[in-house]
Amino acid sequence: MNELSQPTKPPADKDLLLSYQPDYSVYINLPCVLTLSKTLRIGMPYMYHEGLKTFPIRLLHIWDSDGFVYLRIQNLSTGKVYEISRLMETDIEYCLWEIASLDFILDLATKSRSD
Repeated sequence: MNELSQPTKPPADKDLLLSYQPDYSVYINLPCVLTLSKTLRIGMPYMYHEGLKTFPIRLLHIWDSDGFVYLRIQNLSTGKVYEISRLMETDIEYCLWEIASLDFILDLATKSRSD
């Protein structure tokens, strides 16, 4: 598996909330997914944020069921495995948790320096 984060082209349908890609990645068009292309790749590291906690994770699995998207993540500092979920509705802007890719964070930092 290629460890470099490469943005996957999002589906043409802008209203699509979830799409499984053939390269172990999943397009999730929700506000809690902070990546350049709204795509998460299985096996890749990300930063996880919830409340006052922020820590590095590895994405282990993604699936959907009954209108929810589920993510199995592993805390890279402790090795603990968690399952998190979110209702797949676009009109809910508030997120209890967020997952950010390194390229998203670096892009955000670059934009803030140029302003």
